[in-house]
Amino acid sequence: MSRDNPLAGKEYTSIWLGDIALDDRTVPIRVERGDVDGHQVWRFAAQTCEKIPALFEQHAERRRRVRPWVFRLARLMDSRFRVPGTHVRFGLDPLIGLIPGAGRYADRLHRACHAGRSEAAWGSPWHL
Repeated sequence: MSRDNPLAGKEYTSIWLGDIALDDRTVPIRVERGDVDGHQVWRFAAQTCEKIPALFEQHAERRRRVRPWVFRLARLMDSRFRVPGTHVRFGLDPLIGLIPGAGRYADRLHRACHAGRSEAAWGSPWHL
């Protein structure tokens, strides 16, 4: 710990996670520590939450550009199945990983789909 830092050794009450563009300015994304029913929890700051409708309105169109099969494949690989009687979900990815050699190729496909979904959602060309 640094003795020059006045917050050294103290608990954080707020953490800045980053910024998101909104029109001609940026919106800081922060979480803050607070008491809920007697328990200390981290939650999104009120200043962040009040910007959600405007952020959604500006950025929602990007999500619509993603090809639907990418979402279906990602769900199949991540969370398509449920363990009966529980809320535990799983996909094909861990099952394929049990097959020697096949797991490596399935993992590459899975990562490519996630990357494609993310890139397409944020406006990058599909052919990357």
